[in-house]
Amino acid sequence: MFRKFISQLLLLCLIVTGTTNCADDTLIFPPAPGISQSGDTTDAVVRYMIIPLHDVENPVEVEVANEVKISVRVIDLDTNSAAGSLYLSTNLQQIIPPTDAGPAGDASVSAAGILTDIDGKASVVVTAGNTPNIIYDLVFTTEMANDAIVPIQVMDRGKGDLRVGINYSGPIPLKTIRVGLIPGYTSCSHFHAQTAPDTGDLSHTLLSIDSKATFEDLYAEDKFTVIVTATTIVADEGEHLAAGGCLDGVFVPADGSNDVTVTLHLAPLMLTGTYRVEGTYNFTNLAVDFLNEQGLAGEILADILTFFNDPGEIIMKYVEEAAKQFLPDVAVEILFEIIGEPIGDALTDWLLDIPELQDFWTISQDLTGVVNGMELISLVQFSKVYSDYNLNGTEEFIGLNLYWKLGCDPAAPDYDECGKYTYTLEDFDDPEFPLDLASSHFTASILNWNQLQIDPHVLYINYGKLILFGLEHILLPEIADGATNLGDAMSNLLNCEDLGSILGIPQEDIQNACISATGMIGGFIQVSLNGLKWDSNLSLYGSCLLLDDHDDLIVDRLINGQYTGTVVMSGSTTSEFSAEFEGTRLNPDP
Repeated sequence: MFRKFISQLLLLCLIVTGTTNCADDTLIFPPAPGISQSGDTTDAVVRYMIIPLHDVENPVEVEVANEVKISVRVIDLDTNSAAGSLYLSTNLQQIIPPTDAGPAGDASVSAAGILTDIDGKASVVVTAGNTPNIIYDLVFTTEMANDAIVPIQVMDRGKGDLRVGINYSGPIPLKTIRVGLIPGYTSCSHFHAQTAPDTGDLSHTLLSIDSKATFEDLYAEDKFTVIVTATTIVADEGEHLAAGGCLDGVFVPADGSNDVTVTLHLAPLMLTGTYRVEGTYNFTNLAVDFLNEQGLAGEILADILTFFNDPGEIIMKYVEEAAKQFLPDVAVEILFEIIGEPIGDALTDWLLDIPELQDFWTISQDLTGVVNGMELISLVQFSKVYSDYNLNGTEEFIGLNLYWKLGCDPAAPDYDECGKYTYTLEDFDDPEFPLDLASSHFTASILNWNQLQIDPHVLYINYGKLILFGLEHILLPEIADGATNLGDAMSNLLNCEDLGSILGIPQEDIQNACISATGMIGGFIQVSLNGLKWDSNLSLYGSCLLLDDHDDLIVDRLINGQYTGTVVMSGSTTSEFSAEFEGTRLNPDP
């Protein structure tokens, strides 16, 4: 008996001294360990003692939607020391009201099992849930020990409402506004619209900045962080993330409401990077202006451009000029004012419908189209955007596409790619290639969130060389048929001697007008060949929209790009030309 007394005395001392470092924990001594009927401690059925470090005479209180940490300490009675690395099972049991007689609580425990540390201590966290007035028993069990029970009571608390309004004065309209609450204090310094967390049930959607989001029955005196994101409509591209706002440290009063306002700011788009840009340049109105610098050549080219699309008009023009050699000018002009247009229209319809001439019209129309629809392919690199939304850019050309669609079937699925002539960097070394310098620098600025304004700059494309390049490298090799110039090639295709009388006009006059019309092309080549090589470049400016496809505020595409420009030659400029372009981010940057 004396040995038993000494053992229990030592255990009591260990418990008292071993728990003095438990800070505010309150120690309640459990009953003495159980022993066998004989009273011999060597036959003890309990080796471990689980000691709650809380007052178990009264339930540990925790408010709804909060949590509490519950700790125990385990003593090894055989060694009279802390029981480290011992596994304890935990089980949270609803006691009041019984689950079959009242509402079921939704409290939970953080772990179904825990290990004690070197001091024999272990802890779990009980989350109260949202059902008040429930009492639970948290039971700790392990082999060779009596269960330890810690009662826990979930307490109710007051509730209130929170109303969130929006303040926004940006330059673009907003579409869908999402308002969310993050329980607890989260600093707005960590908020970014593109990574805003999903707030689940604590969220509302507004369709107007004049609306308010109302959150009802929130637990009073809780802190919340209010986060707001908003989208805008990009034409033909749907809704995209555009703005965000945040307000932290928001309280909810008990039995009342709190009205707060969150200011939304446009979220800057990140443009920095490299993009593959394809631009289509329309030089339809430019050719005549360019050659007007050379007098007659401009008039000749104007007639060529008209002839390809309305051959009757040009044929009648030359018939009229021929008639003036035999009749008074006034009489001829009056006559042709009456009959010129209808006869010209009839000639055009007739010529365009002759099956043998279909290749001719395809070739002749593409003579200008091969240049008018030029496509430039480039890599455009944008620098970091400065605080004033200005930036620098560099454009490096890597390819050029020209099109000539002789023999292409418009109904074929590959029609867009048919007749495509692609030239790459290797071709740029050709001295006759129309690109005099393969790079360009420019400045730009971002306006109204997603509008990129590109300042005037120069593309070192020699427009004259471009025309010659298309003629000599694409058209002539395909259609020459023994001819040594474009005029002879056109004459071979359009056999003027086979043309007969039209609307009473003598066959000879028709043939002469036809020969004159096709001969213009040869004259154009001879007159303008050297002039086309004069130094020239393109001066242009434009704009495009920046599009973020993934709502991460990183620009993925340049869309609706428009350029306006002129050819600058010997200090003078031509009429304006236009271009359209689109770009796609290269990721990763090359």
